[in-house]
Amino acid sequence: MGADLNTVLYKILRYANKCLEEGVEPDLGIMREVADTNELMFSTALEQASKLGLLEGVVVRNYVSGNGKPVVFSRHMHITVDGTTYLDDNSKMREVAGIMSGVFEASLSGFVSNTILLSMGIS
Repeated sequence: MGADLNTVLYKILRYANKCLEEGVEPDLGIMREVADTNELMFSTALEQASKLGLLEGVVVRNYVSGNGKPVVFSRHMHITVDGTTYLDDNSKMREVAGIMSGVFEASLSGFVSNTILLSMGIS
């Protein structure tokens, strides 16, 4: 069974926040790996994060592409102050954080390291 929308949103925001802490712009492809869900759930979480003002620099177009999936674009994507506050203060985010194990946090560091390498042109 796949993750629910709150879990996917949590993973996306944690990744974006960790990238900010490390001084690197989040990579959409790596963010998709972090989310570990289907394309529709991923694009829906990104769209909601953008509409709520939690992330900036991401656009989701819901027209039908050649493969019938929403199309996601990003440019200078970053978490906002509202996004960091949402992670800390929202009861659902705290609930998800309590469920996520230290394994997620450890893997998150690896994803951010890969993002740093990618930003340097090393893949």
